[in-house]
Formats: sequence, C-alpha cells, structure tokens
Amino acid sequence: DSYERQASYIPQKWSAHPQQARKPPPAVPTSRSQPARGANVYLPHPRTSNSVGISPLSPHYDMLSRDQAYIHAREAGYLWQSLVGQHVRFPSSWWDGARAPQMGVDLDRSGQINPSYSWQYLAKNRVNNDRVLNHLVRNRSSPGRLLLHIIVRDLMTWAPVQDIAIGVFHPNARGIRSTDKANLKNETRRDVWLAIRRRTHQHDAVSVMDPLLCRGDSLEDIAEESPLGSRRKVTNNNMRAVFGEKPPLHTIFILESELYEKMMLAIDIDPDSAQTPALLLLQEFLSLG
Repeated sequence: DSYERQASYIPQKWSAHPQQARKPPPAVPTSRSQPARGANVYLPHPRTSNSVGISPLSPHYDMLSRDQAYIHAREAGYLWQSLVGQHVRFPSSWWDGARAPQMGVDLDRSGQINPSYSWQYLAKNRVNNDRVLNHLVRNRSSPGRLLLHIIVRDLMTWAPVQDIAIGVFHPNARGIRSTDKANLKNETRRDVWLAIRRRTHQHDAVSVMDPLLCRGDSLEDIAEESPLGSRRKVTNNNMRAVFGEKPPLHTIFILESELYEKMMLAIDIDPDSAQTPALLLLQEFLSLG
C-alpha cells in the first residue's frame, strides 16, 4: 500500500504546531530538489548516497512542511516509521528512495533496508483487565500504543546490536477482530506484542538474548511478520489500531549482559514469567499492573 495515497487513518482534524510545520527535520534530496546556493545544508546518515541534505530554502523542504502525511509520520517517531515501513510504502523522497528510515542499519546496493534487518514478531499475549494497559488503549476505537523501545548494546563495543519493541492494541478493534461484531468478552482485554530487529550482520552477536525472548524456541520457528501474523494483515485500514500514532512511552539503552541478567533474575523470582517475555520486560521497565 502507498502511505502517501492512502493515509486515511490520519485524524481529519489534526493540525501541526505552526513552528513544527515551518521546520521539518532534514531529509535527503532527490534529483529534482537541490539545496539553494549559499543556504545551510544538513548532513544525512553517512550511508546515504547523497552528500548533503535538503536546504531549508529549497522548494522540496517547503513542500514537506505542508505535507500532512509527512508531518504525521514525523510526529510518530522513528520507531513507528520503522515498524510501519514494513507494511506500507512511504513516498520515495522521504528517505532517499528507501522504504523506511534506516534507524541504525545499513542499506543494500539498491538503497533499501536489507531483509536481514527486518522486524520479527515473537510473541503476543492477551492481558485481561490491566489498569495501565486499559488506560493507554481505552476502547476498541482507540489507537494502539507503542510502549517500549529497548536498544541493546554490545558489551565490548557498546554499539547497538539489536532493537526490541513492545506495543499494545485492542483485540476488538475494527480491522483486527476476525468477526463483524465485537466479542464482548474481549472488551477488558488488550493484546501485547513483542518484536525484535538485528542491527548487525553477525548472526551470533545477540544470540544470548534469543533463548529468553523466544522462550527457548528457535527464532526461525516462531517469528512472524506482524503482530497479526502475516505481513499482509496489517494495512492502512488497521495501521492506527495496531501501531497507534505516537512514539513509544520509553526508550532505553542497555548493555546486552545487563538486560540478560535482569531477565534471568526476574525468571528466578517468578519462573512462569519466562513464558511471557513481553510482559516481563514491561514489568521491569514500565511497572505495569
């Protein structure tokens, strides 16, 4: 799906703050938009193919500042853009032709994010009558919510090697439920999902975390393409219900060894928590309940 053509889930009455509308973040120019002579330029990600970013005086910069879809995606943040970018195609001018922002990974020769760095969804837990989750997603018409973004660092280099994302949505939301009518038993329930993404080509770099996040199973055996299973099940029609429209509540940088120790300690205290790693991490970092 094209995000630019089908951004129908963007609130109709939403409007950007005047200052935000005048100053969109730097993007990378296309061949049709070059920086104005003498104007300030911005450096893009070092792996992009162009050497400068869009000038604030360029026509393309002004066009983006008035593009409601661009403003909406910008306000939702990089994590949202990265997750959503696996399901809808953003305009090619936003990230120099890439489908979504790189967010810490290199592009392949075609300018796209390597499939090896795609998000993989490992778990979905249905939680009943949780005070915090029910407050964040109040009813079936409410947008989903990104809860937690954990950026895992390598012990030796401190470089980010893995992303962990956790979110929540209402199981009775339109486009998510499998029936025409809502199941009244699910009105007090919320679905919590967990996804991971590698930032390195070294497949053994984060293997110490995989057994905990995968509940002892193989990543290849349990990984799915979206919180709903197949990648095609997430579209513009239910994007808001699944991923919401805001950045995560918390973003945490943590060493891989420290995260492993925290999870193992929690499992030692409550062995049953090993079966719900998403809820374990939320209890550790967000104090749900």
